[in-house]
Amino acid sequence: MTNINEMSNKSNLFNWIIDNIEEGAIDESIDLIDIKEKTAAEGTSVGNLIKQIYKNVKVKNARSKSNWCKMTKRYFGIKWKINTPVVLDISTFGTHIPIDFVLLSKTLSCITIGHFNKTIINGLKVLTEAQLKLDQTWTLMVMGKKIDPVSLGVDKTFNLPSCFEIIRQLRYCNGVEEVDESMLKTS
Repeated sequence: MTNINEMSNKSNLFNWIIDNIEEGAIDESIDLIDIKEKTAAEGTSVGNLIKQIYKNVKVKNARSKSNWCKMTKRYFGIKWKINTPVVLDISTFGTHIPIDFVLLSKTLSCITIGHFNKTIINGLKVLTEAQLKLDQTWTLMVMGKKIDPVSLGVDKTFNLPSCFEIIRQLRYCNGVEEVDESMLKTS
């Protein structure tokens, strides 16, 4: 049985692979050791996900390109994506929003989107707001409280597909564990 943290880690790993790796020619390759250096993934989950996402990948054991002393698995048929900066075009941004998101406001310098997650407090669904700025930075707000993306372990700069996925997975904590009152001192 997989727990929530494992599912979240797999989802984050899936998004990371989609954002950073793409299909390439059969003679192009990436070493597993290089992928593990760039992401915090452990074990065979990285290789299994790569084989599920990119069906034409061929795997061979080889010496690492970056550290010749170590053996690693080499994945042929994939390559690193060339990171081109995503330009946030405010005039056409409405076409990029998934159906489960709402466009709250649009100015010349930023866009605010919202997502109602499954958490219900006092009979109301919780709205998660994200303010996406032209300089590629973003801030999150849940129930009027600002959350720094860095505190969630996410970059200050956003990537649109990852941004939507992070907002979907964000849950608001609406309580604390129950305290055994017999353990409390009464005065």
